[in-house]
Amino acid sequence: MSNYRDTIHLLREVSRIAYNYEGYDRDSYIVTGSRHLADMIEGGLFPEENCHWIAKCILPHSRYHLGLIRAINHHFDASFAELMRNLVINLYDATQNYIPEREGVDNPHFHRIITTPSEQFTTFFPREDSEDESDLDTDDEDDFIDPENPPEYDRSIDPLPLYENRCQDELLAEGPPIYSEFSLRMMLMSMVRSLA
Repeated sequence: MSNYRDTIHLLREVSRIAYNYEGYDRDSYIVTGSRHLADMIEGGLFPEENCHWIAKCILPHSRYHLGLIRAINHHFDASFAELMRNLVINLYDATQNYIPEREGVDNPHFHRIITTPSEQFTTFFPREDSEDESDLDTDDEDDFIDPENPPEYDRSIDPLPLYENRCQDELLAEGPPIYSEFSLRMMLMSMVRSLA
């Protein structure tokens, strides 16, 4: 039974050998992508969970296991293919031998270290690098409150309290909480003071 350290080691070996001996570009999926997957597993608080999640993203069903083995035999020479097969077998073990908090779902971008190894690596999460503004979540209108026309719940004839530390809701002036940003803690403290 393999563990996440074996997977990290194999991913880094794949990256090193692909670059140093197999002639792949430094920025290809197989070189940079394999290294990034190893970093994603190792970099979290729960590397075993990360390993399972990544393995399940690459191999969500057993048929993917066979498909990737075929891709390995097609793309790589015999000695390097053996290392890649060991990686896929290790990933398959990770999908079977760990009870996760979360399951991965099929991620074709993770597959690219095997299916399109020589392509230029940008990211595993293409929406992160998107320059197209239609892909971005732009709810700026929802975040802006016009001081001239505040929502009903913010309309008050009393002046707004002054903050000493806005993050902790500490007031410079005494008084009941009348501003919508007050935390429950400050509201309860104010109620206790008013009852005393």
